[in-house]
Amino acid sequence: MEHQVRKDYDTELKAVMAYLFVGPSKKYHVEDIARKLHMEYIDFYPYVTGKRNIPIELLVRLTEVTCDTIFFDTAFAGTKLQFGFVGTLHPHTKDIIREAMEAFEASGYVAGELKGKDLTEMRQEERTRLHTYVSRAINEMKDVQNVLNESFKG
Repeated sequence: MEHQVRKDYDTELKAVMAYLFVGPSKKYHVEDIARKLHMEYIDFYPYVTGKRNIPIELLVRLTEVTCDTIFFDTAFAGTKLQFGFVGTLHPHTKDIIREAMEAFEASGYVAGELKGKDLTEMRQEERTRLHTYVSRAINEMKDVQNVLNESFKG
């Protein structure tokens, strides 16, 4: 997929990364976001400081993790990429039936995205959306497992 990117894009993206992660006004801690991205601090930090170019997959995952509109607007400005947030994450409860239903709902999104498609023929945006749905389904299943684990303690 080709798209035009403004010349000042890299500078703006580096500035927003600094705004989000570095200095006294930082909104997020690098360690926390790296953990949520399932990355090591030492691997994530060069992206934060602008020493490494951020791959599109990481931009998408950062947007998912932070849900930050300033980051979103800067990261995807000047591109033809379309990106949206899917559903709402439900608060964790101790009700195993509710947690199981949320897991089934999330799995339904995965099935819907895959229905009638060949993974090798999917566009990058479709694979990214699928990745988001799979991550959500995994997290919902972890909630079911946590409720079950808690039941053994009491």
